[in-house]
Amino acid sequence: MLGVGHRGHWSDWRGLPRIAQQKAAPAGGLSTLTDPAGSSRYVGAKPNRWRLRLSVDRRNVARILLAVQFDHVALQVPDIAEALRWWCAAVPGAAILYADDSWGLLEAGGARLAFVTADQHPDHVAFKVSGAELRRLAAEHDGAVDEHRDGSRSFYLRAPGSHRVEVIAYPDALAEDAE
Repeated sequence: MLGVGHRGHWSDWRGLPRIAQQKAAPAGGLSTLTDPAGSSRYVGAKPNRWRLRLSVDRRNVARILLAVQFDHVALQVPDIAEALRWWCAAVPGAAILYADDSWGLLEAGGARLAFVTADQHPDHVAFKVSGAELRRLAAEHDGAVDEHRDGSRSFYLRAPGSHRVEVIAYPDALAEDAE
């Protein structure tokens, strides 16, 4: 088994990603450790050549990266139109993507901000998934999936600190799943 402190031949590391950092040590390669009795001692007379290697399951990382993408942050406001006007004036390059009486969506600096009324939506952070991933996650978290006026479907999770997370799939993702 390879890991921190493995002193085998360099060829033992073949096939692992090249993510590695030299183990932190003071100049000269000596490191200070504290034993359970509380005394400090120096370990090693030679430069420390141990390396921390991180092994990554590339198949799983690819699935995670493809399955979930940041979508938007939603903020409750008393007046959608006023919030959109203020943000467009305050943030250079901000563009309104959608607006009605209960919901507005703005894009600025590569991020999307939704403005919602308290009676329609909670404050939340939203992540976009495929239709299949939405169904899987809803079943895993016992979430009730709701359909929105634009054809998207989503459910909310409760996060620590009384925060809400929306997991959402848009009509184009739902149509791709049907094919």
